[in-house]
Amino acid sequence: MRFQPSETRKRSNDLGEDWDCEAMTLLPSVSVILNVKNGAQYLEESLQSVLNQDHRPCEILVVDNESTDETESIARKFLSQRVRFISNHPPLGISSSRNLGIQLARGELLAFTSHDDIWVPHKLRKQAERFAARPELDYCIALVRPFLDRSISLPPAGFRPELVGAEVPGYLAETLVARRRAFERAGNFDTSFPQGEDTEWYARARDVGLKMEMIDEVLVHKRLHGNSTTYSAARAQQWRVGVLRVVKQTLERRRTLE
Repeated sequence: MRFQPSETRKRSNDLGEDWDCEAMTLLPSVSVILNVKNGAQYLEESLQSVLNQDHRPCEILVVDNESTDETESIARKFLSQRVRFISNHPPLGISSSRNLGIQLARGELLAFTSHDDIWVPHKLRKQAERFAARPELDYCIALVRPFLDRSISLPPAGFRPELVGAEVPGYLAETLVARRRAFERAGNFDTSFPQGEDTEWYARARDVGLKMEMIDEVLVHKRLHGNSTTYSAARAQQWRVGVLRVVKQTLERRRTLE
């Protein structure tokens, strides 16, 4: 089953120039998809970490979901630096925002980030080099290190405290870089998952036989903060329910292949 964004959705604006996504180096070009809602507090730092890449993306798609803070004005400051601002009315969920980004992106590779996470400066180069070296590679992930924002002293209720500061395998969208064919084969993110949609996609990608590689290095620093809804107690429960659903779907898929 494939999960595609609606072709008829009205977007109020798509601000930014039409940047050329033809590869300008020996490495493949990369489109970065950043979905956000009311992320003004951390958006500029996150965007700057993407713009500081030593293999610069050909475009950054900021997909906004009716933010009521300064998100749009912050994104507008970067429009001359390969940033496109897409405003959704009505708002989309996380999965649908990523799927819209996939639909609009023009790079050879697709990468994903959030408004509050930080990339190390060589993230895209490290991952793009693996695609250049391995034509069969469909997607690449890396390690991630969660950290506490200076505004809090304890992690959110839905986050395991022992993972703070640890180097964790990054089965998250924020570490993912993929060829477009990966989504053509496995489908887009499942919009029926309010939480754990990236876990579901990785399970589906494995079942369809996509070739993957994990870089054994921290390339993403994941910020934990008090305003994060992802790791609230309620969202943590949704994630647990989602994981059980992923396990059930995976078993059902594999039975059909026997």
